[in-house]
Amino acid sequence: MDLLSSGDAGDLIAYLAAESSLAGPRTNQDLTEAFARAIREFAVADREDRRILWDLCVELACISPEDAPTSEPHESLSVCGVRGIAAMGTVSPGCVKAALRKLAESAEDPRWRVRDAVAIGLRDLLA
Repeated sequence: MDLLSSGDAGDLIAYLAAESSLAGPRTNQDLTEAFARAIREFAVADREDRRILWDLCVELACISPEDAPTSEPHESLSVCGVRGIAAMGTVSPGCVKAALRKLAESAEDPRWRVRDAVAIGLRDLLA
């Protein structure tokens, strides 16, 4: 996930959407897992970047169903955002409550892939 280190959110967003495997039946699970892992690794490596990473994940998770409909490539951005929020909660005790609040909000999302990402994120937080 070298694009995360480049600091160019536009390139990262384009990459995540292009590699999403949507509009197919399944999202690219390897991609969403790699995104969550990269968020976790960057957050551990540099505490100064945690706020930037958190804001990026929240921005992605909050993309509306109207802007990123089910089974469209941009839906994966919300999925990655949710996974990233949970990843932040696993490495930063200060983020756990906020992560749980954001995951609770995302659990009400009409897109089933986003709700699945919430379940995976909760599993990661509880592990």
